[in-house]
Amino acid sequence: MIKIVRTTATAICWTERHCRIVRLQRSRDKFKVLSFWEGAISKERPLAELIVSGIDTISVADQEFIVVGATGTGWGSVDLTMPALSHNEYRNALQFELRKQTPVPPEKLRWGYRILEEDSKAKNCSLRLFYIKDEEWAQWCSVLKGLSHVDVILPSALALDPLF
Repeated sequence: MIKIVRTTATAICWTERHCRIVRLQRSRDKFKVLSFWEGAISKERPLAELIVSGIDTISVADQEFIVVGATGTGWGSVDLTMPALSHNEYRNALQFELRKQTPVPPEKLRWGYRILEEDSKAKNCSLRLFYIKDEEWAQWCSVLKGLSHVDVILPSALALDPLF
């Protein structure tokens, strides 16, 4: 789960047709919606332009935490149980595991993992493997190039995952 330490955060998400931006303020354990913006994607208003326009419209500051959740294909995640290993051993083992989980060669993917639980008695580990095609990642980054910064980029489904 993402822990937001700043008091103001902005979330950007999009589908094939729409872009939405919501700006939140945290006070202790409560969140308040400060502003919401929505725009339709079209040939005249491509997504990259819409995002910049929306950010300007709701006055997002440079110091705010910005999380982006994109939709689309070319990504996936899987929960695995593996023997307990060192960080370098996990990287090697998971690169092999990627070949079983996706038809895309690992060298054409961006990927990472998160340890969910370690069982010292059974000497194994539960973890979540996440991967995305390089071309999809490049497309997301291209769409976001007009922003001053982005703190986190996730597929929308992962952004809602309480264990991520």
